[in-house]
Amino acid sequence: MPDNPDVIPDPPFRDLVGALRLLDQTAVLWAADGNDTYGKPRVRAPIDIPVRWLKNKREVRNPETRNHSSTDKAIVELDIPIGSIMCLGKVEELPYPLSELRTVVDFRKTPDIKNRKFKRTAVMDMYHGELPRGVNV
Repeated sequence: MPDNPDVIPDPPFRDLVGALRLLDQTAVLWAADGNDTYGKPRVRAPIDIPVRWLKNKREVRNPETRNHSSTDKAIVELDIPIGSIMCLGKVEELPYPLSELRTVVDFRKTPDIKNRKFKRTAVMDMYHGELPRGVNV
């Protein structure tokens, strides 16, 4: 590969610091925060995070061992709990009613060779339903 600073390597990333330059999109994250007293899922308030959103189709297995098709994945710079909800865009620019929501069904954190930096990938599936109660959008 030539020593051109404008060339960004394809995944898997050889330089994970350079990989953060790939996070050129913004997504809204409602991070999963356990369950409420009635056993319903609870999420935190929405925040904007930098991502690289990739449209993808692949078979994944959820905790109930049912196969389903995942539609998207995102490269992120922070750990995202499974069950979190994401959508492409910014908090201020969210369309109402909310559509195109995704739920995180798998999260992978791959270290570099020195185990100092990580590539974080969230695999997402379509989210069907409304945001959990108690969330200010």
